[in-house]
Formats: sequence, structure tokens, C-alpha cells
Amino acid sequence: MSKINSASITPVIAESERVLSEAIKYFGLKVTPEQIRVTIQSSGRRAALGWFAPEYWRKAKAKKGSPGLHEINLCAEYLQAHNMGETLLHELAHAENNILGIRDCSGGRMHNRKFKDMAEKLGLEVKPRNKSVGFGYTDLAKPGEEFLSKIKFNREIFDAHRGAATKKAKPGSRLRKCECSECGYVCRTTQKWLDDVGAPHCPEHGEMVADV
Repeated sequence: MSKINSASITPVIAESERVLSEAIKYFGLKVTPEQIRVTIQSSGRRAALGWFAPEYWRKAKAKKGSPGLHEINLCAEYLQAHNMGETLLHELAHAENNILGIRDCSGGRMHNRKFKDMAEKLGLEVKPRNKSVGFGYTDLAKPGEEFLSKIKFNREIFDAHRGAATKKAKPGSRLRKCECSECGYVCRTTQKWLDDVGAPHCPEHGEMVADV
């Protein structure tokens, strides 16, 4: 029998898949474990803890037009620093809404009340509405903590993370780039404007996303 590589991320993915499977049963969801693929990738410019991407994967012998498999990603930079049990429940809320045909997010970031309702059902505390992400900031509430405790979530297995690349600020650069995630319309504004007023709006698609 070959020795298991102690640096492998396979146990991390296996534990994540187990949490999702247990959560689906525990909370009585419609989405199935077989419809989800767990990945670990860099957050890149998103500066996110994780994400849900509908139908990003296709089985090799899938019939043309058949539904794809959904991706739930955990961002490599935050595996150790953040409780990924919370992130898995957050992204699972998106997956369940997708299966139910509920649009819970616009522009890739703006989480609406439909997301809030599902996240709370899955044991999360949803923070007050934010100008940039709506109801996208969540934390574990008591029901979520109790669920993770009941299934003996192994947080310690997420013991390594990828170091984030550091960016050098350009001398004299004070403007933040904002881009529409729908059409790519771009403008620039100051951090103070973002803090005091919020992100500018695309003429066609509403609130834009500030670069990080």
C-alpha cells in the first residue's frame, strides 16, 4: 500500500464533501451531493472566502444538453484563517436556491433577501445589508454551530493555506477601478467615495463592483 502524501489536499476536499452531504440531509434540501463538485482555488481578484458556480462541470459522457455539475470552491488563502464550515453552508445556500430556481444574487456579488432566507435556514447569521455585497456577509449562528458540532466537523484538517500574493501600490495611485460584471463598463472613483456613498452604478445594469 502506498503511503498517503501528508501534503495532499485530498482529505480537505473529502471533509468538505462530507459536510455538504450531511448538511443536505440535516436541513432537508433538494440539491444532492452528486450535483456538486468541491474545488480549492485561489481567490484571485475576488477577495472571496469561496464561491458557488452553477453548472461549471460536465461529465465526460454526459448527453448534449444535460445539466452540468455545480462548483463549490473554497479559496486557498483562507483555509486556515476562516472556519470553512461556515463557508460551505454559505455556498450550499446558493446551490439550494439554484436547484429551486430562485435567483439570490445579481452581478456576481449582490446577495438579496432570497439568499438571506436560505442562509438563515442553514444555520447562518446574516449581517446587515452592505452596499457592495447586499446580504452577502454571514457568520455561524447557533444552529449552524450545533450542526457542525453534531457531525464532528474536522476544522483542524484545514491546517494549511496558500499565501496571498502581495501587490505594490503604484505611487500616487488614489483611484479605485469599478467594473460592471454584466457588460464590463468601467469607471474609477476614490476610496472615500466608496466608503461614504457606495459603488457607482452602470447606466444599464446597476451597482458596479470595486476592484481589490
